[in-house]
Amino acid sequence: MWLRESGGLQKALEAQPVQAAQRTLQGAMDQAGVPTTSAIGLSTLQLGLTAIGFALLYRKLGCIQERLDEALNRLAELKVEVSWLDRRADAEIFARSAAAIESARWAERSGRLEQLTQLRHAFTAACSHHRALLTAASSAKRVHAHAGAYMAHLMGLAQSGLARARCDALLDGPQQAREHFLPVKKEVEQFTEVLRAPLRQLDKHPELLTLAPAAQASVRDALGSARMEAEGLVTLDTQLEHCIRHGLSWKEWESIGAGDESERVLILLPGSAMGREAARH
Repeated sequence: MWLRESGGLQKALEAQPVQAAQRTLQGAMDQAGVPTTSAIGLSTLQLGLTAIGFALLYRKLGCIQERLDEALNRLAELKVEVSWLDRRADAEIFARSAAAIESARWAERSGRLEQLTQLRHAFTAACSHHRALLTAASSAKRVHAHAGAYMAHLMGLAQSGLARARCDALLDGPQQAREHFLPVKKEVEQFTEVLRAPLRQLDKHPELLTLAPAAQASVRDALGSARMEAEGLVTLDTQLEHCIRHGLSWKEWESIGAGDESERVLILLPGSAMGREAARH
């Protein structure tokens, strides 16, 4: 599910802490007559509000890099072998991605969208890097033993895909953006299943029962993060699909509600042909 914020509601959400913003969203949902069970949880809604902006992508990228560094430092302290990883290449990719996102923010704000053509390459390279390391982890059977590092690269793949899709949407429109985005979405789903599937068949993977407590905790954290990443990808796919169906450009979609001080929201359900708009009084 995705909420398109506008006017006063957008300002209220930006100014409030997470819990207060969630209460504001819940009030809007109640006025719209949307049951909580349909909302899939307010964390999904909040992610949906800001999942594809370059500013949030920049912040998330920094968090992912910190997460990866922490995971690798823990493994180093335990003298765990991590030959599938390439820390030097990681640092280079994260630096290039961060620079590209910062430049993309400038290009979008200044209207110099032609600059996004070159910046898009950095996101494609980042996708390739994260994809290669995720494949290596799977081949080395280190997905669960090194779940923290694996998840960091899965998040990196998802966020790089989102950044590239935003470039494509601004440059070429929602149709071509979705065509390039869906393969990345599918890859994230497949790599997530590599993490999840063995946990449903512990009789075939007894080694998972003997993981150290710290590794078990990392697996649990990774599962939660994987769910959030999947929701972010569904969010963008839903937006692109809506734009294609209604013949909207990306700029037209994002301009909905601009300058409108009402607390209205447009509610989109993935796979649904309709959105619902409601006013919160």
